[in-house]
Amino acid sequence: MESNKPAAGSGEEGADCKAETATCADTQCCGVSTPKGNAVGVTDGQLDDICVDSTTKVFTDGLGREYTHLCEGAKALLASASALVAAVYLM
Repeated sequence: MESNKPAAGSGEEGADCKAETATCADTQCCGVSTPKGNAVGVTDGQLDDICVDSTTKVFTDGLGREYTHLCEGAKALLASASALVAAVYLM
């Protein structure tokens, strides 16, 4: 799988977007893909920093395995919401 990965910045789904110079296509977002069927919080088989369609947020690798994608912006929003809930709870 690793040797057949699309080149960073190529605009293809599954391309690495970790490097500062590697960007996703306009219709994609950079984020984390987790295998479908994983329980919440289980990161086994997770793909970090890859480009995936920002509308469907579903990625299928070369072996036909499906992943659910979480865009970086959504991760930041989720972290902010969690921090807000914790702050309100502690008051």
